[in-house]
Formats: sequence, C-alpha cells, structure tokens
Amino acid sequence: MYKDITLLKMIYSQTNTFKNHLQSQNIMLVFLASMLIISFIFPAYASEINNQYFSNPDYEVYSLPYKQFEYYIPYKITGANIKSIILDCDSHNLLIHLQQSSNGSLEINIPKKMLETEIDNADSFLVFINDFEGDFKEIYSDEDSKTLKINFSDDTETIEIIISNVSQFPKPVICGTGGVDDSPYYKLLPPLRQYESGISLDNIKCNDNLQLILKYDGSPACVKSETISKLIERGWAKLDT
Repeated sequence: MYKDITLLKMIYSQTNTFKNHLQSQNIMLVFLASMLIISFIFPAYASEINNQYFSNPDYEVYSLPYKQFEYYIPYKITGANIKSIILDCDSHNLLIHLQQSSNGSLEINIPKKMLETEIDNADSFLVFINDFEGDFKEIYSDEDSKTLKINFSDDTETIEIIISNVSQFPKPVICGTGGVDDSPYYKLLPPLRQYESGISLDNIKCNDNLQLILKYDGSPACVKSETISKLIERGWAKLDT
C-alpha cells in the first residue's frame, strides 16, 4: 500500500513537471510568434505610409538631381506653387522657391538619406521664411523620411530648411548620400549623367553588382566584371580605367 502511494506521488510530480514544461514551451512559442508578427507588421506599415505619399493624388513629387543621385520629394502645398528646390550640402540646407498667390501651407516629406542629422537622438531643423525664422511641425517620421508642415503668408518667396547641428558633441550631417538600394526616395543616376554633373571619375558610383570602366570615347560606364575583358578585346572599353 505504501509503495503504491509513493508511486502515485512520483507519477503526479512528473506529470506536473511535464505540464510546466509544456506551459513554458507554449509561452515561448507565443512570444516568438508575436515577435515575428510585429517584425512583419511594422516595416509593412512604414512602407505603406511611404507608398501613400507617392500614390496619394494630394501629393506631388519633386525630382531633384544632386551629384550621383536623383531624389524624389513628395509634397503637398496650398496657396502657392513650388518653382524650384535646391539642396546645398555645404550649408546643410534645402532652399525652396515659391510662386506665391495667397496664404498657405507646405507639407514636405524629406528623405533622410538626402538631408538628416541626429542630436541627442532627436532630429533638429530650423526653418526660415523670407530669411525670418518661422514655425513648423514635424507631423511624421520613420526610418526613411520625415514630414514637416510649414505655414506661410502671401508674401513668401523662399522657405529654407536648415540642419541645426549645434550641440556640445555635434553629430555628422547626412546630406546627399543616397544609396543603391531599392527606395522610392532616390535612385542612382547613370554614370554619364554623374560625370556630366561634375562628379570625378573616382567618385562615380555603380550598382553593387557592376564595375566602373571607361568606354572608347573616355566616358564612364558600369558593366559586369565578367564582361570587361570581352569589351576591351572589342575596343569598346579602355584597359586603363
């Protein structure tokens, strides 16, 4: 009788241990599944927001070539039209010229690989309207871009957005860096356009799977590495690049 009771206690104890083990495993599986779902949802959400800027008929897209890249800047404006946007990486600013008609507002979605810095983990901008400091609101931000809303009066001719990199330990300013990844905000210009815009041959960029060479006329081209020797044999490319 005593042996039976002891055996039952052992079985009961092992059963509880097994149940606890299963519960722990279930909790871990639920946690891992939740993290997996979050990892899919949030990037998809950010991508959806970005696509809304480009697909939303209320937004126009300004095309801005700068050095090796062409940037695409979604914006929505009332009361005026944008005549031009100029990126100046020496001064770390974006200068917007308006064709004015009345009081209005500008919502501009700025690619972070075009103009960006971080000071104490917070982005810092200054906005000048006709060379007077003005107010603005940051209405959206994600890993790719941020959107500013700027109100202006009927005499506004210029809006200048400046990186304020003032702190005890200034952070580097990201300006005109672009990328060769697939992004709706920028694309790499063809090598000849890069060269014609003043980029030296040493600084011309190619996509990751291509290599820079010089053609027979001295102009740059980006080709696959395995075809370089064939192009040289045919006289299409020069040996000295």
